[in-house]
Amino acid sequence: MNCAVKRVHFIFPQSVDFSFTHFLLRLLCRSYPRSATSTSFKMPKVKSKPSKKLIDLVNEYGSDILSTDNTVLFCKACGMTINHEKKYFVCQHLQTAKHKSATEKMKTESKQACLLNTFVADSSSKSQFPTELCMAFIDAGIPLWKLENKSLRSFLEKYTKQHIPSESSLRKHYIDNNFNNVMDRVRREVAYNKIWISIDETIDPVGRFVANVVI
Repeated sequence: MNCAVKRVHFIFPQSVDFSFTHFLLRLLCRSYPRSATSTSFKMPKVKSKPSKKLIDLVNEYGSDILSTDNTVLFCKACGMTINHEKKYFVCQHLQTAKHKSATEKMKTESKQACLLNTFVADSSSKSQFPTELCMAFIDAGIPLWKLENKSLRSFLEKYTKQHIPSESSLRKHYIDNNFNNVMDRVRREVAYNKIWISIDETIDPVGRFVANVVI
């Protein structure tokens, strides 16, 4: 079996400085379609990461309205996810009457919550005065009915700028709280330490039995 061998001779002018590697590349490119040559390849566009796109949308329209878990875009006012494939869809949702109504409702509820927190804080600071007043009278051994004295009441109201509660109010609402606070403090201080206890039984001015405990 004879194998025919074809020889190809290339003749170039001596003045041409043509690298052999470059020559082979050009020769090979002729055997492929023009669309496959190196000059026809284009770098694909690099798409931005979904998480970055979502974060940018949240930053643009406000984190008080939108939020994301790096997977979906969520509207806080409407309580639903939004199509974020295109910015147009997000803008379209934000312009709907449903979203605007939900946003106004959310802002109103937020203001009411702030007012409620302020009211609770003010109420807490105001209730602190009668609590400490009750504790001070008990620690000093002053009967609470002394607060019914008009001269003492007017004096305290004048210089403390506070409403002085009645004896019955202190007994109903503050004595138990003060007792519980003292017991909690004793428990924290004693904890698991060894203690010594002395108990003495006596009677109060109205004849009731009282047990005095010393720790």
